[in-house]
Amino acid sequence: MHSMQLKKSALLTMLCTFFFSLCGGLLIISPALAGDKSVCPLGCDYNSIWDAVIQVNSEGGGTVTVGTPGRSTAETYYETIPLFEGVNVVSEGDDTEESYTDGTYSTTALKRAKLTIINGGGGAASVVRCPKGTPDTSLDGFTIDNINGADTFLITIGDGSPTIINNIIRNNQGSGHSGGIGLQGFGAGVPSPRIENNLIHNVYGPGIGNGPNSQAFIKSNTIWDCYGDEGTGIGLLGKTFPTIENNTIFENAQAGIGSCYRHPNGSIGIEAMGGTLTIPTIKGNTIYNNKAGIVLARAEGDSGTINVIIGDSSAGNEIHGTSDVAYWASIRLEGLTEATIENNYIHDHFLAGISLGDMAMTTIRDNEISYNQAGIEFDSDCLNATVENNEIHHNNKAGINNGVETVGHPVGGVDSLIVQNNNQIYLNGEAGIAIKYVTSTNTIGHNIIRENGKAGIQVFKAASITVQDNQIYKNGRAGIRNMWENSLTVTGNDIYENQRGGIEIRNGTGTIAQNTINQNQHGGIGIKKACDFEISENQINDNLRGGIHTGENMADGGGFMDAPGSAILTITKNKVYGNGLSSYGGGIDVRHASGIINNNLVYENHKGGIRFGDDIDEIVNNTVVGNGESGSGAGIAYDDLTGDVNASPTGCAPTGIEIKNNIATDNEMAGIFVKICSDNPCPSSLERDFNLLSRNFGWDDNPTCTGTFPQSNQCKFQQLAGCSAYLNEIIADPLFVDSDNDDYHLQSISGGYSANSPAKGAGDDEYDMGAYGGSDPIITP
Repeated sequence: MHSMQLKKSALLTMLCTFFFSLCGGLLIISPALAGDKSVCPLGCDYNSIWDAVIQVNSEGGGTVTVGTPGRSTAETYYETIPLFEGVNVVSEGDDTEESYTDGTYSTTALKRAKLTIINGGGGAASVVRCPKGTPDTSLDGFTIDNINGADTFLITIGDGSPTIINNIIRNNQGSGHSGGIGLQGFGAGVPSPRIENNLIHNVYGPGIGNGPNSQAFIKSNTIWDCYGDEGTGIGLLGKTFPTIENNTIFENAQAGIGSCYRHPNGSIGIEAMGGTLTIPTIKGNTIYNNKAGIVLARAEGDSGTINVIIGDSSAGNEIHGTSDVAYWASIRLEGLTEATIENNYIHDHFLAGISLGDMAMTTIRDNEISYNQAGIEFDSDCLNATVENNEIHHNNKAGINNGVETVGHPVGGVDSLIVQNNNQIYLNGEAGIAIKYVTSTNTIGHNIIRENGKAGIQVFKAASITVQDNQIYKNGRAGIRNMWENSLTVTGNDIYENQRGGIEIRNGTGTIAQNTINQNQHGGIGIKKACDFEISENQINDNLRGGIHTGENMADGGGFMDAPGSAILTITKNKVYGNGLSSYGGGIDVRHASGIINNNLVYENHKGGIRFGDDIDEIVNNTVVGNGESGSGAGIAYDDLTGDVNASPTGCAPTGIEIKNNIATDNEMAGIFVKICSDNPCPSSLERDFNLLSRNFGWDDNPTCTGTFPQSNQCKFQQLAGCSAYLNEIIADPLFVDSDNDDYHLQSISGGYSANSPAKGAGDDEYDMGAYGGSDPIITP
């Protein structure tokens, strides 16, 4: 037999033996007329509570009233008493309250409870016992005090449904399975005692311990200073399902409410025993400064269904520690089947606000979670979790952490995480949402994620992430930062004013589509390492650096961490404008990437429109207008990565890059500048055709461009540096310019230029960089 089972069996045997010997030793008297009895030192029916209870029970029931009427000093009864069906034991007096102080803690208690003390004399037996077969009785208004026995509670309820109300229960110095009130169902009985408005403190073990079959109603109690390995405020062990509402539970050695899932003797906790255990909603409680708030864990080896609800729409719990003490999680659930955590205020715990392990299904909604190490944290093989409409803020690390790898936590996370429906995730010390579980799928939608210390969403490890329709802004690093070879889909988000970029990609594959990405500090979308992404239909504007860019603003192409061309990008149908406010980068600056750049509208970027390198396959159907400023910035320009991002483009482009059907107009310098060096053949007409270039090189109403049309006129033609023009490379359209004021004299070109233009050479290369001398300011991007 498991060691824990042996201990439970021994405890049950001991308690059963005690209860049965108690009942066997009582004189059973035939029923008689009920009679109330009084107890006090002098002048009452009895001076012993025990004697009065026995007599009233023998007479068929009634009330035992204890205490001298009008007394002003406490009366102490050194005895232990039983409770029997139909016998109510009540202290004398009304329900006047007065202050009650224990050490530094002050509250109120009934005056009659303070003045009526039942003292166990430091013995080994429970002060009050309700043995098997006692369904209805009450204990109202006493101080139950002072025992010192192993495996003993001050009040032990073996069965039945007594009412324990308005009492002060204190000073149990015993060891083992001891505590304040012990609730245990023997035989087939399912006890449902009412435990209400009691003060319970300074006990070894739980303030209220619920054993198997306890269905107690535990309401409006104040419980503190429970100590030892089982020193929870309200403990649950075995197949137990109490109702726990409106209690104040604080400064206990273990959890405020819960099972001892890290007990020195091994994993013990709640049990379904192959069936179903449903714990009623735990709500309305104030739980603070305990080692943990609420801890519910399945016992080792148990099977079956365990369901729990912590808080609901009518009332939640307030669960907190203090910022300067290392309290564990506010809520820790482990090994349960289904849990709902709703409408709680959770703050100031050393580890996590909510910590979940080995959970099948969890819903977390409408909570405020703040000032913890992490807001919500998943570990050890959770299956499904939904997080919605929470306010998660000011946590030291992540607001939500899917997956942990730290000492003291089982490695793992939740397989399927959904974060949706207006979660407010802000001002957390690191990421708003951190994802670290390699097999997880994560869906993040319709949230506000703002002002977190690092990324809004940071992906360390995952299988897939979908980020849709969120507002992600003012985070300390990127709005979204992906660092793993996962699948990432980012659609429909507003991503703005992040300190180091809207989206930062360091690995993975996926889609970035239909987002608005603006006013970020390090650019709109930054590509730092090998990846494969489709970037389409985004509005990317007014970012301080590049709109879409690879690498950083370093010399020699620095900042991109893998080989050029290893970032495979499909950049289509984006609207990219106003980027490069800090004179870093431009609209689309992807010098390290391979892929295509098609069908984009790229305009009014401060440092150029499109800048590309050796590995881009095609640049087709783009409209590139009004890019560059202050004598710098081309519409479309090739660069070989020799300089930093703001240096003049250098190097010779390889042939085979299709640059067709683009409109490049009103750019500060060249409309299209792609230099072809003498050791490379000129591209064919299939690779360079149907581009329209006009009004580049700082065109205004009084252009200074000179020369004979077309090749010597730098304002009209800059398709290739070093190669002659091809058929249809310049197409005049009367709708494109006003022919009456066309200083460029654009005209329809009948037949265009010959496709068999002479090969270039040093003598006839009018676009050779050297022809302009120096740094070639005309084509500086």
